[in-house]
Amino acid sequence: ACDHISLGQSVIDGVTVEGFQTTDLAYKGGFFGQDDYFIGDYIKVDVKLWVDVKTFLPVRLEEDVVTSKETHIHQICHDFRWNAILSAADFEPNIPEDYTSSMGDIIVPITSEENAVQGLRLFGDLLGKYPESLEMRTMEETLKKGEIQVLIGYDDSYDGLSDDEKTKITSKFMLLPIPLYFYESLAAENKEPAYHGKTVGPDDADKVLLRWKLDDGQYRVIFGDLSARTVTPEELARLEQP
Repeated sequence: ACDHISLGQSVIDGVTVEGFQTTDLAYKGGFFGQDDYFIGDYIKVDVKLWVDVKTFLPVRLEEDVVTSKETHIHQICHDFRWNAILSAADFEPNIPEDYTSSMGDIIVPITSEENAVQGLRLFGDLLGKYPESLEMRTMEETLKKGEIQVLIGYDDSYDGLSDDEKTKITSKFMLLPIPLYFYESLAAENKEPAYHGKTVGPDDADKVLLRWKLDDGQYRVIFGDLSARTVTPEELARLEQP
């Protein structure tokens, strides 16, 4: 997806590879592809990638990136071990008994209709409106605004708060992106989702805020007051009329 040049073939760790290089600011790959919320937009990029000519899997990645938030990222990734055999025991947490989190217990909500509605309700309660769009870029811009953090009380320091209070605040903040994840999952499953946050708010009880197609051909509808109903295609057409 980026302008790039070939660095030709070479051998790395006994593997024949072909190298590529990009300085295109459109680059959003590597391990920082979703982190521009934290680190800003890229203003300088120099990335080299070497790929196994037989498997097409990465063998070595070198990234040198400068961002608009004055973050300089320089990393070299190598010794990839693809198709490693893992067991459930590899993922057993080994947490020291005296460990405490500065942010309280972090409860990661699953991506579901119920949690998407809770996330939208939180937006409505805090801002009096819903996100205009559930596209990634729009949601990132919304969450970047300090207003949301202030209203929730989300702060890296959490000075003077109990563990329970930290957990409640952190859990609320983690609900906010769930509507985006839910919408993306619906789109990935070709369920024809449509979202109308630009024109539908918490007071629009009879207007369609979010809808998607079910496997049986009917549609699931979330209304402006966040009530939900399953409707036929004919009912949906009537509900979505201007």
